[in-house]
Amino acid sequence: MWEDEENTKGRFTFSIFPAVSRSRCIDNRSITQAATNHGFFPSYFRRFNIKACTCRCGEDSSDDLQHYAQFCPLTSHLRNMIRSTHSLRHIIANRGTSRELISIIQYVQENEGEIFQLED
Repeated sequence: MWEDEENTKGRFTFSIFPAVSRSRCIDNRSITQAATNHGFFPSYFRRFNIKACTCRCGEDSSDDLQHYAQFCPLTSHLRNMIRSTHSLRHIIANRGTSRELISIIQYVQENEGEIFQLED
């Protein structure tokens, strides 16, 4: 589906995995969220009108996975190997950085109340 250039759905996933592969299997919920951009982050909540919120750090209005994985000061204590220059494809493919990514995603989801700020 996402290999069809005319189709607008799946463009995010296509940017990570440009070719469909039957040998690729993602068996981790957090990595699946990262690969599809369907994670529980403010950007996702706003996109689907679930709730209006932003990241408390106030540094990036995108408030998406990349923000928390690479830039957010509220998750910096979890980042040892992930660098701002890494592509999401690299982060997912590398065993060490993918483990770190999983920890960041789980931390954000478990601490949503302290990290997300509801908009009025």
